[in-house]
Amino acid sequence: ERVESSIVLRVLEFYSGIGGMHESLIQFQKDRPDISVTVVQAFDINPHANQVYEQNYGHTPARVSIESLSAKKIDQFQANVWTMSPPCQPYTRQGPQRGSEDMRAKSFLHLIELLPRLKFPPQWILLENVRGFELSDTHRILMDQLKKCGFEIEQYLLSPNQFYIPNSRLRYFLLAKRTHPEAKIQLENQLENQLENLQLENQLENQIQYKIEGMDMLEGEHIDFEKANDIVEERFSKCRPISEFLDFQVENQVESQVESQVENIMERYGIPDDKVVRYTKTMDLIWPDSHRSACFTKGYSQYCEGTGSVLQTAPRDVHGVEGDPNSYLKLKLRYLTPREIGKLHGFPANFDFSNLTDRQCYKLLGNSLSVTVVTALFHRL
Repeated sequence: ERVESSIVLRVLEFYSGIGGMHESLIQFQKDRPDISVTVVQAFDINPHANQVYEQNYGHTPARVSIESLSAKKIDQFQANVWTMSPPCQPYTRQGPQRGSEDMRAKSFLHLIELLPRLKFPPQWILLENVRGFELSDTHRILMDQLKKCGFEIEQYLLSPNQFYIPNSRLRYFLLAKRTHPEAKIQLENQLENQLENLQLENQLENQIQYKIEGMDMLEGEHIDFEKANDIVEERFSKCRPISEFLDFQVENQVESQVESQVENIMERYGIPDDKVVRYTKTMDLIWPDSHRSACFTKGYSQYCEGTGSVLQTAPRDVHGVEGDPNSYLKLKLRYLTPREIGKLHGFPANFDFSNLTDRQCYKLLGNSLSVTVVTALFHRL
């Protein structure tokens, strides 16, 4: 049954990557058929990301410098929604944190500077970046400009595990709304009903703050999860098991099929013996029945420590022996596949990564976002 759209969203997707914002809009619209959503243009300069975006959404993002966009050019799109995932390198805790002085921040600063000069400014803005952006001078510049332009602002630090996804990926999010009083009342009523339907349990208003208790322990430095098991399991106990996100499933398959799939996936994604012997003690191990995983970065499979969890395919009761590095070979460790990480991010199982190497896929996924979290934020916005 056709539902007449009462709200029309025309979206400009800046720094579009592989399409995390686009996918979130698709999933959002499934819940809100009364809202018409059109991505009128996406922008990104990464050719591999643009290739994946085109394969999945049917058009290629404009590969142009955002700094070259004028107010007149942006006005031509008559977009009322902006989504943005600006470069995070100027704000990461591991980097020099040069903020606005970093050349990679210039394109985003250009967009901020254009806002008051637009004849058709956005009514809604959704921005994602790394934790630490909220402490930067770029953040202060953004906040000042948004307030001058009449936006109401909400800010969150969110991670997929707060939405029952077994993955830690703490990120900063900003929602900005510029609405008329009558529309504001209507939208607030819609949001109240929608949040009840989603059963987010007040996570977007009460639990989520700038400082999330206990989150530091789960991010950044590698920790020994066996020693911290009680705390970790308590935090992740409500998350879905990793097995739900794995490509390889045993159910309803004959033994020969199972053996063949195990052999194929281990051949491609099994961790080389020399890495297992040398680095297992620094790896974050998970099992199919685990309810958590560490943040996956663009260095996954290239570096062993701090880039994401690896899967032990041997039973849980199989352990290595302290002082005998070769004993860790029996753990049968492998990397998660790009598709599996994509599913943890919230992308559909049929998301198309064809014509790219695994390393290229891992890099793109490391720079992507949680579709699950952003979908919830679109409901909030």
